[in-house]
Amino acid sequence: MVKELKSHTQIVVIGGGIMGCSLLYQLVRQGCRDVVLLEKGELTSGSTWHAAGQVPHFSEHPLFARIQYESFESYKQLERDEKQPTGVKPVGSLRLARTKSEMLEYRRFLPIAKRLGIEAELIGPNETRSLWPLLELRGFQGALHTFNDGYTDPSQTTHAFANAARQLGAEITRHTRVTDINKMSTGNWKIETERGSIQAEKVVNATGFWGSEISAMIGAELPILAMEHEYLVTESDNQITSGLCELPVLRDLNVPTYLRQEQGGLLVACYEDEPVFWGLSGIPKDFGQELLPPNIERAESNLSMTSEMVPILKRLGVKSVVNGPTGRTADLKPCIGPAHGAPGYYTFCGAVGGFLQSGFARYLAEWILDGEPSIDLSPVDVRRFGEYATQSYAVTKVSGGHAYSSPVNYPHT
Repeated sequence: MVKELKSHTQIVVIGGGIMGCSLLYQLVRQGCRDVVLLEKGELTSGSTWHAAGQVPHFSEHPLFARIQYESFESYKQLERDEKQPTGVKPVGSLRLARTKSEMLEYRRFLPIAKRLGIEAELIGPNETRSLWPLLELRGFQGALHTFNDGYTDPSQTTHAFANAARQLGAEITRHTRVTDINKMSTGNWKIETERGSIQAEKVVNATGFWGSEISAMIGAELPILAMEHEYLVTESDNQITSGLCELPVLRDLNVPTYLRQEQGGLLVACYEDEPVFWGLSGIPKDFGQELLPPNIERAESNLSMTSEMVPILKRLGVKSVVNGPTGRTADLKPCIGPAHGAPGYYTFCGAVGGFLQSGFARYLAEWILDGEPSIDLSPVDVRRFGEYATQSYAVTKVSGGHAYSSPVNYPHT
């Protein structure tokens, strides 16, 4: 039996992916128990359920390094304090450096890491290969080794936030599609759904790559779009599981590629040279937990480079290919905070990787409940974009650098 939709609540969160569920949890933890999450399908629909779930601690920007660290720590906290299984795996990670410039960038990161409590070190090629015995790359300078990051299970982690929020008093209503949002004369918002309407003092758009469609309901436009991202999982091999510990996550932004152990096989992803956009003319109404047709050929050259690095890939069969849409904003940073000219309306969408950036939920909850966040969120403030930031603008910007235009970040260039 479907529970009847309540008529009024303090806050409505729209979207039941990792961003919406983490925000729901933070809102109730910070004292707001009168909050409802609306999800048009099942929790994790959209990008969340098929995500790789990786959470590196490294970022060239201190704010994002902090958020990525806090995101991963929150998954551990859910298991420890809330007794909710998340499938978190702190296996560590290795970020290869082929040039001295890359090593210099990673060296600059070390004091930032120390300040944030992130355990990290620079290591040479021999130690890198000892931690990743399948790597046969030669001629590289070394690697940044972060000890306690890794990956998490997307479905388990999202449901862990949802379950913990429910236990603290929040309500979650699935299969409730939002069809319109209107500002009332009372100052409240009226959210129309296929199951009736609900009024709220505040509303949060946490709908991922649907973010622009939801914002259009209040007459606004967000430079958010969806593009395809693909990874494959190989067959199992005893050589992969022969070590005493699980392999750390391996990254090489010169390809660019990332690899990690997935049970007895390897999960391998290579970013294509050109983005493949999806849903620009409208996302199919019933799209939820579906995948897109696989097309690993478009990343063939990068996969070939990865296979030269890790030759075992040349003889391993492919067990599965996962190709699904993921959100991007025009500058590859999420849109967070109160919207222009719409008091009580907030956004929390457009994250390149929701599991990297769910830690923003703590600070958005402060913004909603207390009027301001406890840290500076100006780099991700949704109001950094003006009316010029249309979908075509986002397409142009993302086409110029959807993944990694360079393995080294050169600030202010």
